[in-house]
Amino acid sequence: MTRHILDRPREDTGARLAQFLSLERADQPHSASRLLHQRKREANAPRLSIYTRIERNTEG
Repeated sequence: MTRHILDRPREDTGARLAQFLSLERADQPHSASRLLHQRKREANAPRLSIYTRIERNTEG
C-alpha cells in the first residue's frame, strides 16, 4: 500500500519550521510585556489602590 500524498517526505524548504516558529512566538508574551512585569513598582505611584477604588466605584 502506498503512502498518502501528505505522508510523503517533501523538500526541506524550512517553510514548515518557519510557520511553527511563528506560531510558537505568537503564543508567548512579547518581550516588552515581560519587561514591564519584571519592573519594580515605584513607591510614589500607588496605582493599585487607585484602580481598585475605581473598580469599587468609590471616591477617595
